[in-house]
Amino acid sequence: MFNKASALGSVLEKQDFLRKYVGSKIYGKGFVSEVSRSGNGYLVDISIAGQLVSCPLSGSEENERRVPLLKGKTVNFTGTFPFTNIFDHGLAIDDCIL
Repeated sequence: MFNKASALGSVLEKQDFLRKYVGSKIYGKGFVSEVSRSGNGYLVDISIAGQLVSCPLSGSEENERRVPLLKGKTVNFTGTFPFTNIFDHGLAIDDCIL
């Protein structure tokens, strides 16, 4: 989905294309460009096809150990596409699993 969107010529075309996938289950693979705290959890920013997506994760014990190690790695993710942007990050992926 992000590969197709990045190939479109204008922002309007990209917006119209991505809007068709709101609420859809998606999966992808991308490069973790940044990790940060968000409330009691984390935001993992993933670069995929020139688009930044943000994967919110809980502050579980497992994530406490693994999230700091993700920056610079390539990861697979799944979740739901809401087409909302997280300020200073990327497009959110709801129910994100890495």
